[in-house]
Amino acid sequence: MSFDSTYTSGWRVDHSGFLSVQEQMEVYSEIVREGTQGYSKHSSINETPEQFQSTQNSAPFDCPVYSLDPSKVNVFVSDESSPVLRDFITEREIRFPVHPGNTEAPMVEEIVSRPIARTLQVFPTASTRTVRIWDESRSALKLDLHRKISRYDRRLGPGTIGHSVEVSRRLATYLDTSSDSHTAIMKEGFGAAFILQREPKLKGWGYLHRNTELYPLIGQKTFSMPLFALYGTDPNNPQDPPLLIKILRNYQTREEKVEFVLQNVYFPVIRSWTGVFRNTGIVLEPHGQNGRLEFVSDKDQITFTGRIGHIDFDAAVDTKKLDELGLDTSKLYTGQLITERDGQEISTIYDKSVGRMMFDGIANVLKVYEGIQPSQLQEPCKAEFAHCLPEFAEYFPEGTYQYTEDPIGDNEYGYVSSGQKPKWRPAIEQMPEDREQGH
Repeated sequence: MSFDSTYTSGWRVDHSGFLSVQEQMEVYSEIVREGTQGYSKHSSINETPEQFQSTQNSAPFDCPVYSLDPSKVNVFVSDESSPVLRDFITEREIRFPVHPGNTEAPMVEEIVSRPIARTLQVFPTASTRTVRIWDESRSALKLDLHRKISRYDRRLGPGTIGHSVEVSRRLATYLDTSSDSHTAIMKEGFGAAFILQREPKLKGWGYLHRNTELYPLIGQKTFSMPLFALYGTDPNNPQDPPLLIKILRNYQTREEKVEFVLQNVYFPVIRSWTGVFRNTGIVLEPHGQNGRLEFVSDKDQITFTGRIGHIDFDAAVDTKKLDELGLDTSKLYTGQLITERDGQEISTIYDKSVGRMMFDGIANVLKVYEGIQPSQLQEPCKAEFAHCLPEFAEYFPEGTYQYTEDPIGDNEYGYVSSGQKPKWRPAIEQMPEDREQGH
């Protein structure tokens, strides 16, 4: 899939003299999401001060990095080759970033009372708590942020950090040893958690480092954009059609446009998701924000590589699939293991987060602008899903599930039937009873 760079000529960022045009496009794409977030009553919630949010007015801000005694910190490393690892973690010192939206919170007094080792300039991304380090390192930090964003209070303790680093390692190993040409990841190669003596119920306060260059490398410099940038509205140019509609101008018939979107967007997501699940048991969640399209740039042409990039590895892992593959659960967080066999959690992840939040979003745009009916996309996607994961009935329920609207515990939500049959994968025969298991 290629398109003319004039389609994104306005996707530029201030304060970015060191960024290439392609990197500016990568950064700017994080705000091209208007109209993509109406998936629940929680979707518009963001309790973080506006100067730290990703908007059309975003600017870099300072993030303090504190010098901590290694004996007070749990460290998790799976990628010793990270070029910035020793900028944060050494035998004598742990350099520990804290989001400036939290530095005055009493619960982090034990951290912020330490000396500041350095100050990083960072730039907010769509998730708010993940910030891009504003230099040439192509790095990002996922930070503990005790603020409610969407459904959850965005905490980041040692269990989550260790799990994410281990999932990243398993995915990298899979990609190193497989022929999967549809999948790439932003490695989460290391992180740390400070054990809060005065706040034991929080279990720790942490951060993760993310390499924003997709892995495995393919021999030329690549960039990426969130999937929502294909079908979202640019807030600085709300009169413009979505990027995907601009790209489809290159095709004449409705049939050509349908085939183009299937082959370049829907099928790569399905092939990537099923390939990772079948070979690792990891249940990725490539909704519009966590799934990314990788591209390269050659003069005036921008070309997608066909790979779907994945970020944010606080991902569920299916223990039945691990058993089938002969893999263990070591270093994985028990709270992220799928042990129930009713299919409700995996349905919530795929049918709701991928299907209703992202696939539906693309289909709605195509219907409005091109007159393409969702069924023209859904039926081929069902067939492709069955082809890629023929044993899907062993893991999925007949119907589809979603998170409960109200929490069932501290920062926990259960699963409830959506009352709908699957639209983006085949249906199967028995629907189990609801359960309320936290997530």
